[in-house]
Amino acid sequence: MEKIKAQGYCFILMLSLSSLSSATYITLSEAIGRCYEHHSGYHQLTIKQKKLHYQHKQRNGSISPYVNSLHSNRDLVSKSQAVETSSSWHMPYGIQISANLSHQVDFSDPKFKVAAKVPLTQLLSKDYKPLISQLEFQKDQLELEIEQQEMVLSVIKMYRSAVVSFYELEASQQVLDLLRHQVAQQSIYYESGHISKYELDQSILDLQSASIDHISLDSTHISLINQLKREIGFKPYEEIELETSIHFKHSPVDIHSQSFSTKTQPFDLNYQIASYQQAQIKMLQRPQLNFLVDIDESGSYHLGLDFTLNPPTPLQVTDNILSDITISEQHHQATQQSEKFHAELEDMYSSLEHLRRELELSSQKLQLAQTKFNIESVKHKHDNISAYAFMQATQNLQKAYIETLRKQLQYANQTDEFHLKIGCFDETLQTII
Repeated sequence: MEKIKAQGYCFILMLSLSSLSSATYITLSEAIGRCYEHHSGYHQLTIKQKKLHYQHKQRNGSISPYVNSLHSNRDLVSKSQAVETSSSWHMPYGIQISANLSHQVDFSDPKFKVAAKVPLTQLLSKDYKPLISQLEFQKDQLELEIEQQEMVLSVIKMYRSAVVSFYELEASQQVLDLLRHQVAQQSIYYESGHISKYELDQSILDLQSASIDHISLDSTHISLINQLKREIGFKPYEEIELETSIHFKHSPVDIHSQSFSTKTQPFDLNYQIASYQQAQIKMLQRPQLNFLVDIDESGSYHLGLDFTLNPPTPLQVTDNILSDITISEQHHQATQQSEKFHAELEDMYSSLEHLRRELELSSQKLQLAQTKFNIESVKHKHDNISAYAFMQATQNLQKAYIETLRKQLQYANQTDEFHLKIGCFDETLQTII
């Protein structure tokens, strides 16, 4: 029976060793790379970006020919058959070309006619359509870029949180080992009559409390790891090992310096788009002068000018008034959004400055706790303080260490959020990876 147990323990040990050896080592840079490859949200954004590029290309193509119709007619009495088709090309600046072809299959020659219409008024005026299309494309691109950056930042935060959780778990395990050793010693002292039952019970209670805290930290760490694995494309049963030597040093830009500026934001483009749309509407309502030309199968051609003056209808007058109101509203909204944006930047910057001071204070507390621990260690070695006092110094050092780690994590994450807000996340990302 003992032999079977020993073999079972050996088998479990081999499984444990094999699972440890099969863990995939993932750096922060590799996690970001896998995010681009495996994150479901990133694939959806990529598809949206492809659609956006295709739509922009279609709207701004130099020539977009298409067939209008294909018609066939057969006369059952004369048994003749005619085929007719037409095609159109819409080119920049409103230029249109159309072609018509008709062919009597049985006995007549094919007939065709090609006509072109050149809007001289539009050629001599500014064409706002390409500008509107380009600005709309730029705005959509900016929104997609921000979504992608937010997705990457979420993975970076998960990775950092998992690393800090690892350090917390490691520190908790060290305290737990010390408490177990203390309880073992206290049991011996109690049996020999050197300490009271109360002191022993206090040590046992401290051990139980630390064990519960350790289990909670372990559960949190496992949850963070599993969440990270889902985001970067690992299966739940696949083991990963994180790089625990990542740095948390960040230096946010000074928004009060003269050189500070933010990159273009999506809301910056709304007012420009609305202004160009209004100008385009008013341009189309002006008198139109078109140059016309056509040629048929006989080689005869016609040239002409077409002048059109369409007085605005009551509906168009109403649309113009509404358009002016819309422009005023867009300008007001753009101003409000800009003011709100810069107010949020000020708040984020103030929060970062406050957090930076808290981090400095936390680092000083950690140094003091380390000094106190070193002193108490020497005293404990020479039996000048109780084991309980030494454990208090150890736990205080652990708390100061974890608090500093959490402040570093919070400061790094908020700094990256600030850089994303002002449009500098790509530059920041290069320093992270």
